[in-house]
Amino acid sequence: MDYITRQPIPSITNAINSNYIFRGGCEIKQEDTPKNVEKRILEYRKKLALTQEQAAESASVSHQFFLLIEIGKKNMQAENIVKVANALRVSTDYLLTGKRSNQ
Repeated sequence: MDYITRQPIPSITNAINSNYIFRGGCEIKQEDTPKNVEKRILEYRKKLALTQEQAAESASVSHQFFLLIEIGKKNMQAENIVKVANALRVSTDYLLTGKRSNQ
């Protein structure tokens, strides 16, 4: 009988490892963390010269929700990621990963 040795996966707070962090058992690149998603949302909102109110209205979300997204106090579900990306005229891929898709 074979036994599988399970090692605990470090939490996000203590697993920062130069270029990678661990979240929910998955290893992801540090630049793909939510903090950078927030930065990309802010960057594109400013590029379009939109206020938070205008961007929120365009995304069909409340101003408070948009504000909380931008400051990192609220996580977005897939539906809202799509809404925000469309409002900012940017791909969901770019918002989530920082990489532009080839068109």
